[in-house]
Amino acid sequence: MGARRLSLLAWERPRLSARGLLKRNPAMQKDSISDANAAAAAAPAVLTPLRMTIVGALLIAVGPLSMSLYTPAMTLLISALHTTQEAVRATITVYLFGFAGAQLICGPLSDRFGRRPILLVCLSFYVIGSIASAAAPSVTALIFGRLVQGVGACGGVALSRVMVVDRFAGNGAARIISLMSLILSIAPAAAPIVGGTLITMTSWRVLFVILAIYGAVLLALVWRFPETNERRDPRATKLRALAVNYATLITSRAFIGQVVLTSLSIGGFYASQTLMPFVLMGKIGLSSPVFGVTTASLMVSYLLGSLAMNRLLRFLSITRLVLVGALMVLVAAIALALSLRFIGLGVAQIVAPMCLWMLGFAFIMPGVTTSALALFPRNAGSASALMGALQMGMGFVGAALCSLFADATHALATVPPVMGALAVAAYLAANRRKL
Repeated sequence: MGARRLSLLAWERPRLSARGLLKRNPAMQKDSISDANAAAAAAPAVLTPLRMTIVGALLIAVGPLSMSLYTPAMTLLISALHTTQEAVRATITVYLFGFAGAQLICGPLSDRFGRRPILLVCLSFYVIGSIASAAAPSVTALIFGRLVQGVGACGGVALSRVMVVDRFAGNGAARIISLMSLILSIAPAAAPIVGGTLITMTSWRVLFVILAIYGAVLLALVWRFPETNERRDPRATKLRALAVNYATLITSRAFIGQVVLTSLSIGGFYASQTLMPFVLMGKIGLSSPVFGVTTASLMVSYLLGSLAMNRLLRFLSITRLVLVGALMVLVAAIALALSLRFIGLGVAQIVAPMCLWMLGFAFIMPGVTTSALALFPRNAGSASALMGALQMGMGFVGAALCSLFADATHALATVPPVMGALAVAAYLAANRRKL
C-alpha cells in the first residue's frame, strides 16, 4: 500500500460512519444504516502514523527491555543460584540464540497468515518464558526460561518495522521508525535504574514478573490492532519457497550491503552488554543502582540520536544520515579499544565510547531498515525476519566470542571494537558507489 499522507497527531477514524451518513441524508432508512455499518466493518481499519508509532515502539522495546532490566541482576545470580559467571552469561547467550533463530520462522509465517496472529503467538511465548524465568529454581531452569522468552520476543522486533513498511513508504516510513526508536529508548533507559533498585529492595524474580506483565499488556494491544499485511502469500511457508526467498535475500548485494551495518553494530553492542555488569560491578565496584544509572546513559544517547535523526530527516537524505551514524560507530569502536588498553580501566573509558556508539546507531537503524525492506515488498516479512535474525545472530556470536576470554576487560576491549570496525568497513565497501 502506498504511503499515507496523514498528520502524526491524527488518530484512527472509521472510513464509513452510519451516524455521519444520517446527518448528510436524514431520509436514510434502517436498511441503509445496516448497509453502512456492514461496509464500515468490511473496510480495512485506518492505521495512523501515531498509532503505528506507539504500538510499534512498545513491540520493539520487548527485546532491549528484556536485556536492560535484567543485566543489573547478573552478578547477584551467581550467589543466588549457586552457579558460575559463565552460566549466568549463558542466560544472555541462549536468549539471543532464541531471538535470532525464531525470527527466521515468524517472518515467513507472517507473510502467509498475517502479522497480527503471529505476533499474538510470539507474545504468548514471551509471557510463558517470563513466568518460567521468574519461577526458575536453578540456573538451568533460568536458561530454559530465557530461551523461551527470546523466542517470544522475536515477534515484536521482526514484525513491528515490517508493519510500518506494509502501510507507509519512503521518508514517511523512515520518520515513523525513527519516532518508534525515540519512544522505545525511554523504557530501556529507565529499565537498568528500575532493575538495579528493585534487586536491592526485593528478589530478582520480580524483574521477570514485570516482563510478564509487560508482555500481557502487549497481547491486549495487538489483539485490538488492525492487520497490515494485505498481500498474503500462500506459498511463503513452503520449503522450496522459503529456500528461494532466503537465498534471494542472502545473495542480494543491495540487501546485505545495508543489513551488515546494523547486524555487526548491534552484535558489538550486545557483546558489551554481557560484559559490562562483570566489569563495572565486579571489577570497578559499582553498586546495582549506580550501575543502572550508568548504563541508562547509553539509552539516553540513543534517545538523543533518535530526536536528532527525526529532525534531520527533513533536511538530509537517509543515506547521508546513515553514513554519519556509521562514522560515529567507527570512532566509538576505536575509542573503546584504545582507552581500555592505553588509559586504563574506568567508568568513563567504557561508558563514553558506548554512548557515542548508541548515538550513531540511532542514525543508522531507521535508514537501513527502510532501505532494506523496500527492496522486497512482497516478502517483507521474510526480509525483516532475516535482518532481525542476522542482528541477534551477531549478538549471539559476540556473546559467544566474549566467553572465550578469561578476562572480561580484555574481551570488552577486543570483541565490540572489532565488530564495530568490521560493520563500518563492510558497509562502506558494499555501498561505495552510492555514497
